[in-house]
Amino acid sequence: MAIHGGTLLIWPDQPSAMEFYINAQGAGQPGVGGYGLPASNSISLVQLGAIDQTPPSAVQSGQISASVFRTRVELKWAAATDGPSGIGLAGYWVYRDGLYMMRTANTYFTDETVAAGQTHSYSVVALDGHFNFAPPGSITITTPTQELTAVSVTLPPIPPAGTPPKPPGTPGAITAAAKLQTLHPQGVTVGTPQADSGGGLDPRRVGVRALGSYWGGGGENIDTLSGNLNLTIPLLNPVGRNGVGVPIQLSYNSQIWRQDSSGVTLLGQDTGFGLGWKLQAGSITPIVNADTSINHYLYTDSTGAEYSLSVNTGTVWTSQEGVYVSFDTNTDRLYFPDGSYWLMNVISASGEQDAGTQYPSSFYDTNGNYISIMYAQGVGSGSYNTSARMIYIWDARSTGSPSYIFAYNSDSIPHLFSEQGMVAPAESYSFTTVAQSISDHSSTRIPSTRRS
Repeated sequence: MAIHGGTLLIWPDQPSAMEFYINAQGAGQPGVGGYGLPASNSISLVQLGAIDQTPPSAVQSGQISASVFRTRVELKWAAATDGPSGIGLAGYWVYRDGLYMMRTANTYFTDETVAAGQTHSYSVVALDGHFNFAPPGSITITTPTQELTAVSVTLPPIPPAGTPPKPPGTPGAITAAAKLQTLHPQGVTVGTPQADSGGGLDPRRVGVRALGSYWGGGGENIDTLSGNLNLTIPLLNPVGRNGVGVPIQLSYNSQIWRQDSSGVTLLGQDTGFGLGWKLQAGSITPIVNADTSINHYLYTDSTGAEYSLSVNTGTVWTSQEGVYVSFDTNTDRLYFPDGSYWLMNVISASGEQDAGTQYPSSFYDTNGNYISIMYAQGVGSGSYNTSARMIYIWDARSTGSPSYIFAYNSDSIPHLFSEQGMVAPAESYSFTTVAQSISDHSSTRIPSTRRS
C-alpha cells in the first residue's frame, strides 16, 4: 500500500496496483484494517516502509519516433529507468493534445482515431510504482492527405467527322483515349492515388479478407497486395443442435513487425499462443478517442483479418468491408447476415497485451441453440473470462462435461500446451512454445522475451 498525495495504491496479491482517490491526510499514524470481511478471510501480512518520492528518468522528446499514416499513428520511444533505490518503473501515460489517451507498460503506442490532414501533439510521461511522474517527452505529427499525382496523357488526333471506324488495334482506330478527348478537347490530366506506403494508407494487411486476393495452398495464403503471409489451421469445430459448427482456428500473420524511417516496431501480441499467433473464432476491439468516446470497433476473424466497424447507428456499429457484421454495444451482441449472433461479453484484463478486447462467450443460431465458452483468468486479474485463453467449450454433444478442455503452463503469460477433444478425440492436440530473446534492432527499444 502507498499513499501519494490524494492517490491510494494497493497491491492485493497482484503485480499491478489498485488505485483509489482519497482526501489527503495532513497527520496520523500508518495502519491498515478491514471492514465486513468474511469469517475465513484475514490480513496475513502488512509491510510498511518509506515511500519513493523520486521520479524515474524522463522520456526524451528527441528519442520519440513516429510512423504516420492517414488514419493511424504509431509512436515508439527509448525506455525510461528508475533509480536503484526506487520502487521500479510502472509504465507510461500517453497524452494527445493535452488529453489523456492511455497507459502502457510498453515503449510503443498506436493511435487509430486520427484522420487525414490533422496535426497532433503527443506527450509520453514515465512514472514509477508510487506515482512519481517524470517530465513529459513530446512529438508533433501531421497525418498525410490523399493526394492525386498529375499525369499528362498525349492523345492521338481525332479523325474528321464521317470517317468510317477502323477495327481496334489497326492504325487510325479510334481509341478510348480519343473518345475521351472528344469530351475534353483541351487534353486530359489523369489523377492517380499515392502509393499506400509511407505517406498514404497503412500498407499492412493481415489475415484472409473476404474480398482479398491470395496465392498459396495448404492453409498458407500470401496477400498479393500487402505481401503478408497468413497461416491458418482449423483445429476445432464445436457444433450446435442444428449441426452447424463455429470453427476455432489457429492463425499466424507475418506482418507483426514494421520497419520504416522511424525504426522497427513490433506490432504482434502474445496472448498465450506465441508471438503473433491467435486461437479464436473472432474478437472485437474498441478504438477509443482522446475524449473516451468510441471512434470505431475492430472486428478480427479467425484468420486474423481485421475489419473496421465504423458506421454507427445508435448503439450499433456496422462494417462496410465485405463481412457486413454489426456489433450492438448495448447488448454486446455481434450479429451476422444470416441472423446468428455471438455474445461478446468476455473482456481481456488490463494486464493482458490485448487489454480491452472482447471475445465470445456464446454462439447463438437463429433458433436459439448455442455453444458456450469459458476463458482463463487474465494477467493481474482474479476473475475468469478476462483473457483470450479458452479453458472449456460446451457444445451440443456435451452431457454436462465440456466438449473441449484446454491446459496452460505457468509462464508469466500462460501458454497453451494441450487441448483435449472429449467428444471428438481426433480434435486433441499438444503444443510446444519456446522462449526466445528478440530485439527490434532499433536504439529506441530494448530486447524482450517472447514465446514463438
